[in-house]
Amino acid sequence: MRHNGTQQTEIARLTGELEAAKQSLAELGRQSIIAVVVAWVGTVLIGFGVNLVTGDDRQALGVALIAMGALVGAAAFLIPRRKR
Repeated sequence: MRHNGTQQTEIARLTGELEAAKQSLAELGRQSIIAVVVAWVGTVLIGFGVNLVTGDDRQALGVALIAMGALVGAAAFLIPRRKR
């Protein structure tokens, strides 16, 4: 009988750990999607900036877009970091 109670306790503990792992995985999935979207936005900003810089006018705006795109792209690498 005592062995059965120990097994039930172990099953309950492992079930709790499994649920916590599932929640953690779901959260990481959401963070990854956000990171990809942010990186994509940064890439698009850089692309528009390069187009403006290589044109005849609006070079200052192009440089600003490139800088902003680089910052946004760099921020994408910080999003998936887990806070402990």
